[in-house]
Amino acid sequence: MSVHSIGPEHWSIDEIPEILKAEIQLSPEAQKNIEKCRNYLDQKMTEQDRTYYGINTGFGSLCQVKISELCIRA
Repeated sequence: MSVHSIGPEHWSIDEIPEILKAEIQLSPEAQKNIEKCRNYLDQKMTEQDRTYYGINTGFGSLCQVKISELCIRA
């Protein structure tokens, strides 16, 4: 079985069937980007006096509703 690394590159629709037959893994670059985003979110969560849409608020019509830290950490 072939191995396909998921990274920042784009796929064509024609590549999808072959990719679905392969073992899939995250590329080192994708892993680094995920860790970078997670660190960013963790840092933002320490700023309890600030609100960030979709991070510690609801979405859409609930964007003015701040989510309790207890719910976020659960």
